[in-house]
Amino acid sequence: MNTIEQFIREVNEAISDVNTDYLLDKITDDFCWTIIGEKTVSGKTEFSEAMDQMRGLPKMKISIEKVMTDQQCATVEGVVVGKNRNGQKKYFAFADIYELEGANDPKIKKLTSYVIDVSKHKQYKESF
Repeated sequence: MNTIEQFIREVNEAISDVNTDYLLDKITDDFCWTIIGEKTVSGKTEFSEAMDQMRGLPKMKISIEKVMTDQQCATVEGVVVGKNRNGQKKYFAFADIYELEGANDPKIKKLTSYVIDVSKHKQYKESF
């Protein structure tokens, strides 16, 4: 596993743990997170607020299926398993595209997330 892949896996673990302090240290000041079809989060303040909203939800489990990297970007495919506010188990397939800055101490400049609710698909219920 290369250093960029390790970094991306650590970032996903921090997202799952809602480790805002760690994540704020790993994004640039002009960070932009676009969740396609949902919203765009711009800058560290908005990102911190988005993480605070996640803290109110039950803990989610992120299962990474594939990571592809080069020195300036990474793509991650996987499934998030969590519960909604009603306690109902939900499954979301995702693809995240990270644009990175800095070679020795990478920071995330841009994140684009594609998320699909796959809760009705039997294969996810049996796998996770």
